[in-house]
Amino acid sequence: MKRHDKSPNGHFAEGLILYGNLEENSMVSQGYILEPPDLQHASIGLQNDFQDKLRIFLANLGPNQRAQLQWTCNSDYQKELVRYHEQTAKVTDEYVRRHRYERYSRYWQRMQDRTLRREQLVLFISQDIETSSKVLQGPDELFDYYLKTRHQLRSTFDELGTTLTTTGDHKVGYYLGRSDAVKQQYWMVQNLQKQPKAPQPKVADLPITIPGQTINGVTTVPHTETVRIEQ
Repeated sequence: MKRHDKSPNGHFAEGLILYGNLEENSMVSQGYILEPPDLQHASIGLQNDFQDKLRIFLANLGPNQRAQLQWTCNSDYQKELVRYHEQTAKVTDEYVRRHRYERYSRYWQRMQDRTLRREQLVLFISQDIETSSKVLQGPDELFDYYLKTRHQLRSTFDELGTTLTTTGDHKVGYYLGRSDAVKQQYWMVQNLQKQPKAPQPKVADLPITIPGQTINGVTTVPHTETVRIEQ
């Protein structure tokens, strides 16, 4: 892929970021928001499978394409909180609605104070434009060239998006990873239950009679105390 010392002006077209015109030495890009699964508790086989899928996706990139990752950390939960607020307005129970409004206000304030944390991973795929319209004559031919080039680029990025979804099914990977962790927890509990129980100690109560006596002018009456003995 060619290097660009000076980045040309960029604008949006058909959901793409176009740097320059649809001509040679220009570049087009598109971003994809990724939500990778948490594979911390997944099995080795599942982790290797996910890595193989990422390799397949990278192998599908052409020689004139580039993949760049952008990781950011913010506290933007506005979309989720607004949806939560809209659903709260439909609640008929006064007690539930009041508590939901309190929670909404509390988290909205935390979002504004930037005390919430949200990580976001964005994949940008860029591609050089290698075609040229220099040999075309007339506005109609030029318009047709731009239309076909834009449609071709749109199809290319749609195909890459499909490949990214099929080779890295994040939701499936997440649920498989979580399911694998649950299975490990289940068998750990089962193994603990199979362990032989320790023998229960023999418990006996031994009664002891304490006779009455007089000490420093204080007289006590005879009584019985019980001592617990474990064998």
